[in-house]
Amino acid sequence: EEFEDNATLWEFLDREKGRSVVYGTLYSDHVDVLQEVSHAYEKNLKPKDYIDSFTEYIQSNMNGVEALKIVCTKPASLTRSDLKELRIILDQEGFNKVKLNTAYKDVTNQEIVADIIAHIRTAALGNTLVGHEDRIKGAVERLRSSHQWNSAQLKWINNIEKQLLKESIITLEDLNKPPFSMDGGLRMLDKAFKGETKQIIEELNQYLYA
Repeated sequence: EEFEDNATLWEFLDREKGRSVVYGTLYSDHVDVLQEVSHAYEKNLKPKDYIDSFTEYIQSNMNGVEALKIVCTKPASLTRSDLKELRIILDQEGFNKVKLNTAYKDVTNQEIVADIIAHIRTAALGNTLVGHEDRIKGAVERLRSSHQWNSAQLKWINNIEKQLLKESIITLEDLNKPPFSMDGGLRMLDKAFKGETKQIIEELNQYLYA
């Protein structure tokens, strides 16, 4: 029926095909209307389907992929090597924090800038998704309020917080690398914390994933 209604148009197009006739600029006087703004996800999935697909992948593989298992069961022991491996695996499956954050915003209308660890634990354990900055600041504040620190110790804790805001994890090995190594590294931290730097980092990591 639609083709019959446009019979005149089809006849015109057939008749004019191949003719070198200049008609000038073709335009429509209809008002342009924005119908929808959407983001592209793997396999043309809708935002909710993309999140559901991620959740299904995490729950199906959390016991089979060692790095995933660590994030879900003992995240405080996560190493940079584990995190790198995890990002590569997820990227190959079409998942990364940028797309997940965008999909989450599209679905919930909440803008939460979370890291990949938070997304994984939300998918695996049903945790409330927490933004990266809020997660870091909350954990460091718990550490600050759990002890009586002197000014030198607080300075180191502040430096650790600044670095964590740029990263996702902190390990003992990181303390011998920039920017910490520029101020003496682990040796100076141990001096400030009276040999208890390892325990303090472990405590902080527990707070990060509490």
